[in-house]
Amino acid sequence: MDAKILHRDISVNNILLIGIKTTDKLGGVLINLDLATLMKDGKVQEKD
Repeated sequence: MDAKILHRDISVNNILLIGIKTTDKLGGVLINLDLATLMKDGKVQEKD
């Protein structure tokens, strides 16, 4: 996956652990994207 989003607030409160039934493994999902910003060509995009 190549979402090109910079989260900017990663902490234990913003990570959900999920079980993946098909592989019996754990995965993670980042939540709370309030401070997130988009990236383009490896650089943060300026907001309008």
